[in-house]
Amino acid sequence: MKVPSRPNALCVDCGVAVSRQASRCRGCGKPGQVPRPLSERFGKFVIPEPLSGCWLWSGAADAKGYGRISRDKAHRASWKLFVGDIPDGLFVLHKCDTPSCVNPDHLWVGTNDENMADMARKGRAARHGRPIDAPRTPTGQFARVGAASSETPTGTTWTEEGVF
Repeated sequence: MKVPSRPNALCVDCGVAVSRQASRCRGCGKPGQVPRPLSERFGKFVIPEPLSGCWLWSGAADAKGYGRISRDKAHRASWKLFVGDIPDGLFVLHKCDTPSCVNPDHLWVGTNDENMADMARKGRAARHGRPIDAPRTPTGQFARVGAASSETPTGTTWTEEGVF
């Protein structure tokens, strides 16, 4: 008879998924461990930022900067820990527009339509075919391609109008 395998756990030190049968974590190389509850691990990855009030997530993150913990986004885990369940069909949204923020006072639940309206109101929506993160000048204008420029050692091109 085949013994059912137990689901993967997260390493308590680095947050990488570890098979409960594994002798070592693939992320940090430490011996495999049974994870502590989320409520015990969460605070280890939070850095309070006193000027904005944000709690910045220092653990694993996705490509867009949203923290990840226990197969969930960190801001959603924060809402569940400090506020309660997330109603079906709703999203956990940021008042502060900081993807790595997990401060429950900076979060709210809303629909996808509310999220899109909030994004447009705050100027984060794509405009005129340009991506949301298109380079801008200090005055908020899109940088012009072909302006006099110089390249920095890191490869960033600086112009009189901004970065592109």
